[in-house]
Amino acid sequence: MGVQSVANHSRYRGFLVIFGRSKKEVFSLVVERVWKKIKGWKEQFLSRTGKEVLIKAVALAIPTYVMSCYKMSEALCKEIEAMLAKFWWGSKNGERKVHWMSWEKLSRSKGSGGMGFRGISEFNKSLLGKQY
Repeated sequence: MGVQSVANHSRYRGFLVIFGRSKKEVFSLVVERVWKKIKGWKEQFLSRTGKEVLIKAVALAIPTYVMSCYKMSEALCKEIEAMLAKFWWGSKNGERKVHWMSWEKLSRSKGSGGMGFRGISEFNKSLLGKQY
């Protein structure tokens, strides 16, 4: 019939289909995408409001598809949150500035004294809960 057989189903929508033993290796693609976006922004030229919009609209949207299908490890969630916290508080000449509030406090709602950022782990759980 002229149909070709596919020998390797390695990626679907840029994400690995077949998992090995190391989940960190599989989900490292998501961490790299977030890191590339954050690294490309010039944080010294952005106001607090600009940083807030970029984190909420872009950086937290990147892992949404993956998190809606798979449970990410707590270590990877913490790694992404650490990158976002470093971007939020900024750095000067390669040295990071003081983080005056923890990411847990920043991820609270604005009415509760936070900035309204999503906690990656909690967001992952809620996306997976929508499947049932």
